[in-house]
Amino acid sequence: MSRIRRLVYVHLIPPVTERGFSSLSVVTAPFDFTEIQISRLPTVVILGRPNVGKSALFNRLIRRREALVYNTPDDHVTRDIREGLAKLADLRFRVLDSAGLEAEATSASILHRTASITAHVLAKSHFALFLTDARAGLHPLDLQVGKWLRKHAPQIKPIVAMNKSESLFDATGSLASAANEMCRLGFGDPIAISAETGLGMHDLYMSLKPLLEDYMLRVFTGKSNLMTFHSVMKES
Repeated sequence: MSRIRRLVYVHLIPPVTERGFSSLSVVTAPFDFTEIQISRLPTVVILGRPNVGKSALFNRLIRRREALVYNTPDDHVTRDIREGLAKLADLRFRVLDSAGLEAEATSASILHRTASITAHVLAKSHFALFLTDARAGLHPLDLQVGKWLRKHAPQIKPIVAMNKSESLFDATGSLASAANEMCRLGFGDPIAISAETGLGMHDLYMSLKPLLEDYMLRVFTGKSNLMTFHSVMKES
């Protein structure tokens, strides 16, 4: 018996309907992302203006292991896209850090100078984490990033995460005020995290889990047979 746990399986005897047999029905069980080939895992990109902690979150997600770096020339300036394997509890996904793309750009020209490369990164991604700075509040460039994302990647609805939130957990209501402000981005309620301390990683997990599981379910059920399904799993 293979050591691979079957996460999606198909009833070989389809149910009967009024018009006869229906197509094969799919039954799902909880996914074990550790059993899926890395190349088949969904990709999540971390976006946001400079200095909001994108690299810190990237390092926490990959548990500070060495990242794979792609050097991308743009107007004779080399910029880096870091890719790593994220491990968030039992979730596994590929994560892209766009911080290197923005490191040499000023806040006034960031979108103009990095638009083509950022679009290329988005084309490789299935989901996005839109990182903001809870302590600084909603910045005009946050609104620009949101506008650019909505225009160039309308298929992606990002998860808005307010980084550096550890100092706002008090009785003054400052965290709630920051969250209400971030709702102006138009991507739903934000989650409060701290990439440095690990605060809010459970909330991030709960936000990502249904999205990643739904993605993998669509990948598996889109295959024509179980042999193809097994090809996306690790070898036994």
